[in-house]
Amino acid sequence: MKVAKYRRRAAKLSRGPKPFFKNVHENDRNGKAQSFFEKAPAWSIGGSVYLGAGFFAASPGKQTEMLQHESVHALHQRSAAVDNSDAARDHAENIANNPGLANANALSVPAPAVLGFNPQQPYDGWKEVFLGPQQIIGEIIENGITVRIEIPYGDIGVNEQIKNGSVVHRSKVYNCGSHPYKPIAGYIKRLKSIAASTVEMNKKFPAGSVWKADMVILGPHVDDAYRTANGRGLLELNSKNLDSKLIFDTIAHEAAHGIFEHHATAGDTDHTQRVPNNFALAVADLYIKLSNTKKVHNPTGKFDPKIKPIEFAGGKPAGLMMVSDTLWSGEGGHSWENADEFFASAFAAYVQDKGLLSRIIDHYGSLDPAIKLLKPRLFELLQIAGDEKKVSALKVPDDKTEIMDQLRRVKPATDHTNSSLGNIRQLVDPYLLKSPGPIDCRK
Repeated sequence: MKVAKYRRRAAKLSRGPKPFFKNVHENDRNGKAQSFFEKAPAWSIGGSVYLGAGFFAASPGKQTEMLQHESVHALHQRSAAVDNSDAARDHAENIANNPGLANANALSVPAPAVLGFNPQQPYDGWKEVFLGPQQIIGEIIENGITVRIEIPYGDIGVNEQIKNGSVVHRSKVYNCGSHPYKPIAGYIKRLKSIAASTVEMNKKFPAGSVWKADMVILGPHVDDAYRTANGRGLLELNSKNLDSKLIFDTIAHEAAHGIFEHHATAGDTDHTQRVPNNFALAVADLYIKLSNTKKVHNPTGKFDPKIKPIEFAGGKPAGLMMVSDTLWSGEGGHSWENADEFFASAFAAYVQDKGLLSRIIDHYGSLDPAIKLLKPRLFELLQIAGDEKKVSALKVPDDKTEIMDQLRRVKPATDHTNSSLGNIRQLVDPYLLKSPGPIDCRK
């Protein structure tokens, strides 16, 4: 009986008011709507929402945005008389873009009979594009790595235009313009290489590590760093080096921070306790031993075997300086600062050019014999960084007092999930990017 009642009730409802959303088949039969918005992913006619092919090709986030937008349009059309004037259209778009304004008074203002979400451009190969007042944030997803970059409009040749005596903002010029914009192909090609490099570095982590980076963000005001967001690793890169080999050296260095973070927290399931495993203890022990080597000048350029290391009392330990990024990459790094920075520079050098690192160490070993004695230990650690079985078999000193003191100087990776970080925060969560305002490509 209960089932029968339920079925009768359901049948009665099916003969009630017209549905709010029309399915794609009804959509195809609506010739008027299809011709008017043949490129639109979603639109509203007489209080019903229609979804086109572009809707189903969009990302889940974009689909949510479209549904919210068109739902306000449909509600507006059901609540008000018809007015197809530009003023009515502007009002309708304003409340659809700002649902908080959709009160009873706003919804009573006459609305156009047909309202549509702006046709979506292919956007030159981006997976997703977010438009800001001064820039775009372009996104690709490659082999599970999300890569986002902030690009000022001017860098891709997008400038304000004058149309019918009015200024057309660069966001509309880009959104409604003729794609592709030639410079973007170069950006996307480079970002795919960055994703590939990140994938390769992730292979160096112990299996299942939560510290692997699954997102990379780039921008002109972003500092090179390893961070975390939403419980996963995050690489932050300055886009000024986008076209330089240096950016791949930087990826190796910053990802190495993530490897060290894995080992520095692996001794407890609660990562906030920062209980190190044998690997982190062994690296810190080696760092302490190399800190006691003779001091030398800071390098000013890439490694030159003709320049002999000279002892300098006011300098840094040769055993720490020998892995400096300046020597093997050309710039960057501060390997003498703590065990984490030492490991990041050394591991990146090992990954990028193992032979060069070996020659540099031998070069500095000519100044201090202790370096020659410690070199095998360093290469052993660099080789087994991702092998949990070999890491667990490592032997470390019984007295860990000095080692633990050194590890306490290593700060946890900064979490960028909830922080207020300006442009960086917008790259982590592009939906926070300030909108330039409604864009209607039909006028």
